[in-house]
Amino acid sequence: MYSPDMYTFMQQNSTRFTLGDEVLETFMVDPGIGTSCMADVNLGYPYKCVTPASKFSVPPHNASADGRCFCQDDEYKCEGSPYGAPPPQRVTTTTEILQNLNNRDINKYLLDSFPEFIGKRYGGWSFEDESKEANANLKAKIWYYNKGYHTLPSFFNAYSNGLLRALVNDESEAPK
Repeated sequence: MYSPDMYTFMQQNSTRFTLGDEVLETFMVDPGIGTSCMADVNLGYPYKCVTPASKFSVPPHNASADGRCFCQDDEYKCEGSPYGAPPPQRVTTTTEILQNLNNRDINKYLLDSFPEFIGKRYGGWSFEDESKEANANLKAKIWYYNKGYHTLPSFFNAYSNGLLRALVNDESEAPK
């Protein structure tokens, strides 16, 4: 969305296949997140379009690097890897690295991993059922880094594009 090799994240806390799954799927297939890889669009260097990874995988990490976070001098600091193994991730068509935060506490992960991702991660999306009922509505949450003033409209727009792409049925002309 912003430049190659940036990080974004998603979390799907739904008990059934939902519209949230379909929206997330649109981020993982052509044209991916944003609009830089749509047909007949060439933004030039440094933007590129690649074949997306077919599945999530956990990147290599030092399993013995236990970490901790603490407050010091009015600042939140982390040493080592306080969030454990990195989350599964995959490269999208637009070369963004999409992290899967299912079964993680998003707030804790974002806080603990913040120093590692300064300038590399600006937001993400999470989806969950509003209730346990079979016909429950889906609740979508757009996460954004509030010091990047552009991030809220950008991530909301990417969600809206994904929602539109998910709702286009097979008989309609799919976005290219």
